[in-house]
Amino acid sequence: MADKGIAHRLIPPRTPWHNGKVERSHRNDQRYFYDWEKFSSVYELNQKLETHLSWSNNKAMRTLAWKSPLDRLAFFLGSHHLQTQKIRFFIYTMSLTVISSSKSFLLSP
Repeated sequence: MADKGIAHRLIPPRTPWHNGKVERSHRNDQRYFYDWEKFSSVYELNQKLETHLSWSNNKAMRTLAWKSPLDRLAFFLGSHHLQTQKIRFFIYTMSLTVISSSKSFLLSP
């Protein structure tokens, strides 16, 4: 992302108020996904998470001038259809990586 002019900034440990946008995203994931869904397998989790990610990444938001997160990202990276598809694939691939590495933590009993 540095080649796109996006700096990676770290915050001090245990200071979530310095990272409000990410914390809000985590709260929304908790509220609209984890509190409502139950998973009996990693496969089922992946299926439901794919639907949730598609919904949340394509949802227009007032804070993004009524654009979706994917629309804003595509704008910064050069907005054309192929680029948007690459972004969606990247986000989906990363979500599967996170899930497969933490499956025992995420599964409900």
